[in-house]
Amino acid sequence: SALLCITEGMAFHLNPGLISIGRIEGSGITRQPSCGGVRVGGRLAASPRLLTGIKAAAGGGTQVAKGKRKGGTKVKKAAGGFGGGFGSKAAAAAGVYDICELYKQVLANNEAKLDEKEYRNEKATLSLMEGTHVGLVTKEDIKAGELIMASKAFEIAFEGDYGSSLETVNGEVVTPDEIELANKVIAKCKQLGPDSPEARAVACMFAGNDYTHPSDAYRLRTLSGDAAAAAPEEDDEGVPELTREHVIGIIKCNAFSPAASFGFAADARSPMLPSQDRHLGLWVLPAMLNHACVGNCQRFFVGDFMFIRASQDIASGEELCHSYVDPFASLSARQAHTASFGFACRCPLCEQDQTFEQGGEGSEEVAARMQDYSEGGLGELVKRAASGGDSGERAEAIASLTSCIETIEESLGDSVRWKRMLLRPYQSLGALHEMAGDHAHAADARSKAYLSCSEPQGGVGAANVQWAIETMVSCSRAGMAKEAAEWREVAREGWRTSVGDTKLFNLFYRKVIAHYVP
Repeated sequence: SALLCITEGMAFHLNPGLISIGRIEGSGITRQPSCGGVRVGGRLAASPRLLTGIKAAAGGGTQVAKGKRKGGTKVKKAAGGFGGGFGSKAAAAAGVYDICELYKQVLANNEAKLDEKEYRNEKATLSLMEGTHVGLVTKEDIKAGELIMASKAFEIAFEGDYGSSLETVNGEVVTPDEIELANKVIAKCKQLGPDSPEARAVACMFAGNDYTHPSDAYRLRTLSGDAAAAAPEEDDEGVPELTREHVIGIIKCNAFSPAASFGFAADARSPMLPSQDRHLGLWVLPAMLNHACVGNCQRFFVGDFMFIRASQDIASGEELCHSYVDPFASLSARQAHTASFGFACRCPLCEQDQTFEQGGEGSEEVAARMQDYSEGGLGELVKRAASGGDSGERAEAIASLTSCIETIEESLGDSVRWKRMLLRPYQSLGALHEMAGDHAHAADARSKAYLSCSEPQGGVGAANVQWAIETMVSCSRAGMAKEAAEWREVAREGWRTSVGDTKLFNLFYRKVIAHYVP
């Protein structure tokens, strides 16, 4: 069901760093990297021991804020805490949640709204960054897997709550879920009253470049629960009136959908945990995290709660960022997506890709090979071979794809740190080897894609869990029991870092195994 991902409409997994669990069977785990093997006793062995010594590499460099161009991550002013001004509650067991039990509760009650307390890690604070935007910055070191926040949706619109009608607002199409969420947000703000901290916090959210916003200093005071925030500064417009058009702008710039796949359709046949397939929510504090295509945080959802964890070790003073887009997409696709939020991303990945595409040695060769794989004769050959072609056609596809990958690798050389364009070619190669019964080479291909995409993310994370399991399956089929056991532990550690609950991993693991080993 997820062998190839080289054409539009060919489903794979959901966005890296995002897992969703809700009340309807659907999709909810991420798209994965794949493979880099070593030889053991003359036999290919995709060993996760290659991960040893890999250090966290993301987090440095320039990030981007919604609606703002960010010139750096230097803190200009930090608040005493973050989020204390609206609905702040004592941490649920100091930030410890039984995710497996919450998951069971959602399924048993067929209800995605959870009666849980929110949590905000005191090691992070809302700050006014250089470049005048609000962001989250660490006050102390944070370890990979540490919970940064558990946030309940301000409002959420579930599939079934809305119809199918579209609207046009300010020349932009508004979808039914956005319409329903806007109506709910407006109703709740009216119920709370315009002077309530919660309503003021929503009104302070970025709504697009066509709208007037309070100053970021005012937003910082409001979101931090500063009592003085009720009195705007002389040069401040104050909190804008929440018109329907303004709220729709806020939703378009800030809402999250646990099932968002950034252009990739969810495949109901893939072995994912049950999730709310179509719901859209507004989470205020999580929306304050700024963007980086290679972030240092990852989010996942259980019901109407969003959990954000560190995907790598984060030093004190660093800005917390997660990706608004599919980080495995091409530069042009990522730029088009961030442009819809009103900014141009200048994160390290985008700077690298831009530099390489604008004249890096080998860039034309890489572009030509990727074009052939994506839309040319090679892509057509791979699709035919994967769709039941004979053994001769499959062998031709494997040989051609291997040559393509080798040429790209050679052209990229050591100067290109992130080689994410190789993700899908390696995934396709691994799938073709599996179809041919060559499980050792399948494991090698899958592990190479895994490693090529894991290293810049600071090690194993949610984006890698399922592919680690699939690499394990290939190792097991190839008779490499030791490597298979190691890859299972890699997957378990990735799950722990992403979700913090290995009990739920066992269920997910069984679903993947049942899918690949009937």
